[in-house]
Amino acid sequence: MAQAFSFGDVVEYLEPISSAIAGESDYVFMDEVLEVFGIITPKDDNHPRLCGFKVGVVRVPFLRDGNNIMYNPRRIPCRPGQTINITMPTASHASEVSSIETISQLSISEPLQATSVRKSTIQLQEELKTSSETVEIATLSGKKPDATIIQSMATGTLAHKSDRADIEFELLGHKIDKIQLQGDTTQKLIEKVLTMQREALDRLALVQSKAEAILVQNYELLEYTIPRLFIVLPDTTSSLWMPSQLLQTKFRLHFICECGEHTKSNGSKIPHHLHLAIHEGYVIRKPTEFFAKYGPFLLVMLEMIKFGASIAGYVVPVLSTLKVAEITDNIKDKCDSVTTQMVDGVDKSIEYLQEFRDKQMIDEGLDPSLTTGDLAQYLTGVEGLEGVDLRQLETYLDKSTTDRALGNLFRMTTKTGRVKWVCRDHYREGYQESSVQKVKDIVVSTGGDFDEQLAKITIVLRSSVAAEELFTAMARSKGILELDLDLDWNQTNDDLVKLKAMILKSNIAVLRLNLNSFTGPALGINFTASRRYDPIFEIGRHPSLTSFELLGPPVDIFKRVRSIPKEADYSGLRHLSIGPCEYSPKGVALLKSVFSSAHNLSNLILDVPIEEVASVYNILPEQQTCAVEFVGCIRIKALFREQGNVLQDFPQLIEVFGPMVEDLDIGQYGLSDDIAIAWDNATSMSSKLKELVIGQQQSTASSGQMMSWVVARSLLQKLSFVCDEHIIVIIGSIQWQYLRHLDFSNRMRDMSAPLRLMLDSMARYSQPIELESFVYVSMERDDDGAFDVVLQIVRQLSLCRLEVSVGMNGDQITLLLESIDYSRLKYLQVYTNGVYSLTTQGLLDAVPDRAALETYVISTAPISAENIDQMRKRGIELRN
Repeated sequence: MAQAFSFGDVVEYLEPISSAIAGESDYVFMDEVLEVFGIITPKDDNHPRLCGFKVGVVRVPFLRDGNNIMYNPRRIPCRPGQTINITMPTASHASEVSSIETISQLSISEPLQATSVRKSTIQLQEELKTSSETVEIATLSGKKPDATIIQSMATGTLAHKSDRADIEFELLGHKIDKIQLQGDTTQKLIEKVLTMQREALDRLALVQSKAEAILVQNYELLEYTIPRLFIVLPDTTSSLWMPSQLLQTKFRLHFICECGEHTKSNGSKIPHHLHLAIHEGYVIRKPTEFFAKYGPFLLVMLEMIKFGASIAGYVVPVLSTLKVAEITDNIKDKCDSVTTQMVDGVDKSIEYLQEFRDKQMIDEGLDPSLTTGDLAQYLTGVEGLEGVDLRQLETYLDKSTTDRALGNLFRMTTKTGRVKWVCRDHYREGYQESSVQKVKDIVVSTGGDFDEQLAKITIVLRSSVAAEELFTAMARSKGILELDLDLDWNQTNDDLVKLKAMILKSNIAVLRLNLNSFTGPALGINFTASRRYDPIFEIGRHPSLTSFELLGPPVDIFKRVRSIPKEADYSGLRHLSIGPCEYSPKGVALLKSVFSSAHNLSNLILDVPIEEVASVYNILPEQQTCAVEFVGCIRIKALFREQGNVLQDFPQLIEVFGPMVEDLDIGQYGLSDDIAIAWDNATSMSSKLKELVIGQQQSTASSGQMMSWVVARSLLQKLSFVCDEHIIVIIGSIQWQYLRHLDFSNRMRDMSAPLRLMLDSMARYSQPIELESFVYVSMERDDDGAFDVVLQIVRQLSLCRLEVSVGMNGDQITLLLESIDYSRLKYLQVYTNGVYSLTTQGLLDAVPDRAALETYVISTAPISAENIDQMRKRGIELRN
């Protein structure tokens, strides 16, 4: 769709450019837009604000790269269905444009609660201009400005207009005294005061713009598995508060309810502005590491909570305007009131973060004084947390294992498909509680699981009767976002049509559907043979569906689907996965029809035989970046198919994309010479390979040697291989400083040979080896020499996961258990080979009481209920 631009009364349309970076919006070059309208502006970066772009009154920012640096030439992100207006300030005003403009243009519609924030900020700007003019007139007339004017500029009329300015202006009086004591002239004093004022306002504008970036960021359901908005408050706010005592300060993390315009219903009687979740909060583990990672984000969120905002349908009232209460009982009080502890805690948390940053700077030998430029650098990249950062957040929280969702919040989607986490009261406002309860009752009675907070159903249906009951209830409920569905019976075309009808009436965004390889009943197969699975491919066109995973499809599924209509639209799909099936010419043609309209596909997983990989690649969308995984073969995180590019076979795919491949799995197919040669050629200059799986079949001496060169060039983090007389050479090429996971299956006649080579290879590295997981498997009982080397290797490592599956007698098992470093070990698995000279109790007693162990697997050993209960009391899950 062409992007509309307007300048005055003129409207022009430009074709957008698709970004080659996954997840980045389409764009138009600024130079092309200005050229169309005949606008001439300076080409250098000294005039960045002479030309602006807005939708309504909201400024459209230029696109930035992964390092938060604006692209050059400038790129304007597209706003589909909206007109982007070009703004040109007057010459006299251009040099005076302040970053405070960002604050005054935060929202098209401005709720009443936030008006005071905007008014006070604009007044600050106007008074700054008035004060500056007063000083300028006095100076030109030869008179020295009165000192009271200077003082009022810094701390008087400007400061009392806005709570937001207090944090910046309260120190200016002290700074002025210091400047005067230094003997500066009045003119220099004026200049410094004005500079400090501008820096204060710029700082406020910077923080506010970062808050806007956080709130307007959109997430996909798969990335948004936990709430994204949160702050931290001191666990206590006593008079002994000392932010400099970092290790003695205890904090709790509190999530925020993302209510707003999207949760309002007709006649709603409760407020709909952001508020803390109704939860006691979570104590933060490893606080130093936590604040180093999330500090900039938290600083923005805390200042937004304190000073208020009105952004994109969200309202955050100024903290000082809310009622202060010791206790809040109902939802209205919880939204309109704050406790004294929270008011005090926000200030102390901001103080803590500033102290924390200063300490970091001092430790690095840098000046901790914070200018606006320094703050901008500190907040670089604060545009909202990525999915991986959100998932890592849980590792820092001391939370109960019974918490199904963090903060007692519920996941919902807005009418525009955006995912929000809200409290129970606002969740009930958004969805009809009775319809959701009906679905929940059916799911539970059928033995499934309904996670209401995640809005996710996981269920196995074993008959069309049970399926119809559930589908009818779900069609009336809009509160289900994720469905994990197993159809464990021989489904008919009619069953699948009913499934499709339910999906099309729902808000389901993520669907995992397992057909369990059923092909349908023989009765009636002749009537539906050519269209049996049409409903499956029609489901993928549902606008709300962003992720579709099809498991257990019939082998001949593509033969039993009619051609896909040309007007079929799969543009809503971001993630598509199809299980193993035959890729006949008709199947390849059907997939090509799907891909032709799947313009937003960013992740594709296909279980394709290696000999069919090239033919499937040749139908992928051209000029579109997508992460592609051919199961059991290869994964390319950013595959970009050039226009007209056609491949003949899998080795040619390696030749083209080898340098950018991060994950290679040829465990099912082995290492043939043509594949090894292709990898050697592809990585001769560079390699991004991080994960490598090699099987045993078809390997030769030459293929093993070439792969050892590939391993030497790669910074592998995970290596899994079957070791034989050809593959053994790769052990000496491992870059141990990068490797974190090693899965090693020993098929050598001389069992100790690869183990000795591994020990020698590790010994060449002077720095500690940080291997986290070691899996060693031997199909036969190791000789004593090989087992001794295994013990030496284990003694050198501090692992999180250890699996040793070899035939060991009781004495050897005892030696192994005594050789393990348990300080980090969370998972331990040993194979006893049915030798019970060491009792099960002896195996349990060998684990130290204070071990970090969470899971202990003793293969083939007899385990009693008493054993399981004994280890559970120690916090260890025991299995066999």
